[in-house]
Amino acid sequence: RLLSLKTGSLGKTTVVAVTVAKPNGTPFVKKLNVTPSDIDIIIEADTFVPEGYEGRALPGFGTKVRAIAMPHLYKDGVRVNPSDIMYTWDYNGSVLLGGPALGRRVVEFTMPEFSRATLGVRAETKDHATQVMRTETIRAESPKLVFYEESSLFGRAPLAHTSFLFPNDEATIRAVPYYIDNALVQSPARAYEWRVNGSSISLQDDPYLVTVRKVGGEQVSARAQFSFRSPEHVLQSVDGGFGIQLTDAEFITF
Repeated sequence: RLLSLKTGSLGKTTVVAVTVAKPNGTPFVKKLNVTPSDIDIIIEADTFVPEGYEGRALPGFGTKVRAIAMPHLYKDGVRVNPSDIMYTWDYNGSVLLGGPALGRRVVEFTMPEFSRATLGVRAETKDHATQVMRTETIRAESPKLVFYEESSLFGRAPLAHTSFLFPNDEATIRAVPYYIDNALVQSPARAYEWRVNGSSISLQDDPYLVTVRKVGGEQVSARAQFSFRSPEHVLQSVDGGFGIQLTDAEFITF
């Protein structure tokens, strides 16, 4: 016979009792303690997001990822210490760490370059009496390039824009590439370029910045483009642009 029941919250034990009458009328009672458990997987991508960003860094194609298991495993109504749990990690069908590993609730792996990743973990007590499993599909994000106005007084503006109108005599725009591998941000194997109306301009000390200065009174429009290239990691390349309206301006470096 089957029994469906609704359990309580995590760690709360529900007692199920089954009574069976023997042919002679003597009852036989069997009790079962049901204690719900669960496990979460936290994904931490080693990709770039700007300081103060309230979201999380997302994995990109070919980037490094760190996964942390957060078990809520109970035995006899008592929560099991995470370091006393056996963890078995599975990544795209391959078992990591050589099999079940005591206390190994953190693993690192590299995202595939042209597909998503499937990561699973099984957490169980050493006597195999209690276990829980979870599988997550991890999708890679392409790098995204956005532009912010920046000032020495207020720092980076909170909102990004695709077009700017400058009422001041001078303004600075920062290009921010989201979800690029952090190692590439510091690597010399990269190439930056700013172009204005199709013409390349000199880089500042910070290659992600371009400074705009008004030199006249006539209203003009222009289109600025920024590109980031990594010869060794083509999927970590990104480019984009924004429109500007200002009075007779030139792009300069300091």
